[in-house]
Amino acid sequence: MDVETIEQLPPPPCLPRRRIPVPSPECLGLLAGLAAAYVTARTVFGDDGEAGGLFLCFMAPFLAVAGVCLGKAAKTHGWARVRPAVWAFLLAVAFDPFRPAGWLLGGAAGGAFNGLRRRSQADTLRGALLGAALGLAGWGAVWGYFLSLLAVVGLLSR
Repeated sequence: MDVETIEQLPPPPCLPRRRIPVPSPECLGLLAGLAAAYVTARTVFGDDGEAGGLFLCFMAPFLAVAGVCLGKAAKTHGWARVRPAVWAFLLAVAFDPFRPAGWLLGGAAGGAFNGLRRRSQADTLRGALLGAALGLAGWGAVWGYFLSLLAVVGLLSR
């Protein structure tokens, strides 16, 4: 009994993966910070164009630098380490950057999410506390920047 061999075709060549050109995380952080400044101005001041414009002129540089710092930290340490601070930043923008509730809630949510991803109750609690502390630090940084701007304006108006 003769057995006929069947020739197998070689596997198709792997197509090279196309990489979508993405700007650096710092650039994305800058754009996110500027967008956050605009959204905050619209959220806090609504249709009051003068107050929103003044807020945008003074707070946009701070939020843009904060976005660049978060992008740089994400590039250096990884997204998981930066996630609580980013959540604190986003929820503070959504609520009100001058009140601590959004900062604390966002930081705690981002930290708890990191812990849940590790499937550990201890990491969840630790992440929530660390995220809340990062949120509180972000709120303090915003108020520090805002009060220093008021001091500079007060000195210039003398």
